[in-house]
Amino acid sequence: MELAYRIKPDVPERLLGDPVRIRQVVLNLVGNAVKFTDAGEVVLEVASSLQSDHEVMLHFSVRDTGIGIPEDKVGKVFEPFTQADCSTTRVYGGTGLGLTICSKLVSLMGGGIWVESEVGKGSKFYFDIRLGIDQGEEVQTLPIEFDKLRGVKVLVVDDNDTSRSILKEILQGWDVKPTLVDNSFVALGLLRQAKENNEPFLLAILDLHMPQMDGLELSQKIMDNPDHGDIKIILLTSATQRGDTKLGPDLGIAAYLTKPVRHSDLLNTILTVLGAQNPDADQHSLVTRHSLKENRIKLNILLAEDNPINQRLAQAMLESRGHTVSIVNNGAEALSILDAFTFDLVLMDVQMPVMDGITATEKIREREKLTGCHVPIIAMTAFAMKSDQERCLASGMDGCITKPIDPRETVTYIESLAYKPKRAEQVEEYLDSSIVFDKKSFMERCLNETGLAAELIKCFFDNYPNYLNDIREAIESDDQKKLHHFAHSLKGGLFNLSALRSGSLALELELMGKNSQLTKSKEVFNQLVKEMERLVRELKEVIS
Repeated sequence: MELAYRIKPDVPERLLGDPVRIRQVVLNLVGNAVKFTDAGEVVLEVASSLQSDHEVMLHFSVRDTGIGIPEDKVGKVFEPFTQADCSTTRVYGGTGLGLTICSKLVSLMGGGIWVESEVGKGSKFYFDIRLGIDQGEEVQTLPIEFDKLRGVKVLVVDDNDTSRSILKEILQGWDVKPTLVDNSFVALGLLRQAKENNEPFLLAILDLHMPQMDGLELSQKIMDNPDHGDIKIILLTSATQRGDTKLGPDLGIAAYLTKPVRHSDLLNTILTVLGAQNPDADQHSLVTRHSLKENRIKLNILLAEDNPINQRLAQAMLESRGHTVSIVNNGAEALSILDAFTFDLVLMDVQMPVMDGITATEKIREREKLTGCHVPIIAMTAFAMKSDQERCLASGMDGCITKPIDPRETVTYIESLAYKPKRAEQVEEYLDSSIVFDKKSFMERCLNETGLAAELIKCFFDNYPNYLNDIREAIESDDQKKLHHFAHSLKGGLFNLSALRSGSLALELELMGKNSQLTKSKEVFNQLVKEMERLVRELKEVIS
């Protein structure tokens, strides 16, 4: 069975909506299509129609060549506990609630859902949702080597009409010149003719599973002909077999990708095998989606952190290196988003409300025992004591980063996954600091970007009065847990601002709450308030 997807060129790249719920609907419809289709294809298509300068209607369709739905059941499939398969001996499982939930979600997103079907010929589910259009600055999504593909001749060999059509649309969108055929024999004739006309193909994209002569056999014939020695071959497969990739280099195959192929993976693969990307790389090594990921070093990172200043700083630092960052405010939200999305790495603050980082990590590792997966989790902690690091590692974390974050060290650590612990004494050094605001250190942490610095300071101005009020109330009510929590949050923001004196006072209050020693908390709090007044004056000079 062929699984394919087509995203029409008119679909905006940056939209405002609920990705978790959209994914939930898509996975349900595609999952149903796969379940009820024994052979043929399942195709997801996405298009859009502009509603205004700020809004778009996104159109989804999921088409299959499966068993279809009887006419008397078509109008009922979105009702709860209803199944099209109502035979005495059920072949297909399910509760009959999936489509009902999809219908509700689509309705909440301002759209509708419906189905067309014919028994024995398959079904086509449609749904529309209304989304906002991101008005931010356009982001360059194509690699800088992209221009080198213009005019490149590519031969595509695939017996599936839908797959050929999608590949044609993608390649033409990149200004590549594709020639598409549905069998290997015609392909060999075209290769011979192109060589005779002195217009050889530089690249061939071959489907592995084809009748009469499959992609491996075609690759062998191409390699055996010295006239085609310079052509690069990318093999696509919809059903991988153990040992397939070992056959690649022996048959002249430069890359091996699994369908449905991500557009970005295909683009980077083409650039890599043609030498436009990583020209110094080993041209004899097989390119796969895994090697692309390793070479790209662009990570999809989940950041679990409740402090808005820490959030913005970490986001700016990581995005400056090309990484993608998604932010949640506590461990419970991290668990929820990890249910729906895959991340390359999780940065987990240890102390957060609702669910702390240690508890969240333990729950993630319990889930992974069932899936066999392992996402690297790096702790972000304000304490660099050995016991704190051991506690993080015991919960299943892969390493620790000490706050306040050092941008260069953190990025190096994340990208290399080589743990370089800071000295425990560094935390204690803040307690003796007499520096109100270390502007040089702060600007280095902000990558010397004045815009980011001003943004962080404004964020601090918006939030610190609430923290002070919360700390004051915790002290007055003798609430140790709240004092520990709110002082911890304020301390993190202060140290990231390089406000060392006030940060050290907040740290003292945090330790008082942690150790249940509130005797001198009012005195320290009054000192903190005075230090904060001095700090605010100095910060205002930075943004004035």
